[in-house]
Amino acid sequence: MNEYLKNNVTGVIFPATAHLLKNRGNLDLSYATEKEYLAQMGGEKPKEEEPAELDANRITELAEAIATLDRDNPKHYLADGKPDARAISSVVGSRVTKEERDLAWDAFKEQSEE
Repeated sequence: MNEYLKNNVTGVIFPATAHLLKNRGNLDLSYATEKEYLAQMGGEKPKEEEPAELDANRITELAEAIATLDRDNPKHYLADGKPDARAISSVVGSRVTKEERDLAWDAFKEQSEE
């Protein structure tokens, strides 16, 4: 690490960012994360967080898909007992996020208790 960085960097700096700073001779710690820095410097752009707006119909569809999974198939269920989101995705034909899986799993368990 060059002398400028050694003498002027305070706090935590990510290894990739330190490499970029060292090679470009710039020092700007105004970015909160490495992704923000890389996006500003022409690297990988951070992905926008999608709002968690899940409708009841989607959750019901996913809970019904969970009902079709095989409890004894390790590709369908994880070690923690939750269904694998990829297995649910293959049933419904679209990508299922972990958040969706968790909501559908809760709905499925409630439905099973009744």
